[in-house]
Amino acid sequence: MGEKAIEAKMEKDQNTVKKPRQVTLSAEELSELEKLDFLTMMAEREYM
Repeated sequence: MGEKAIEAKMEKDQNTVKKPRQVTLSAEELSELEKLDFLTMMAEREYM
């Protein structure tokens, strides 16, 4: 398998893992995750 194919497969695996989990999240958990995503994004920006 080429590198691109492996990357695509990994991405696909991650997507299939994420989807069922998102469905079961409550609104509260989702907003917590969004806060974490936002903080992670800000932190990454500062380190660049």
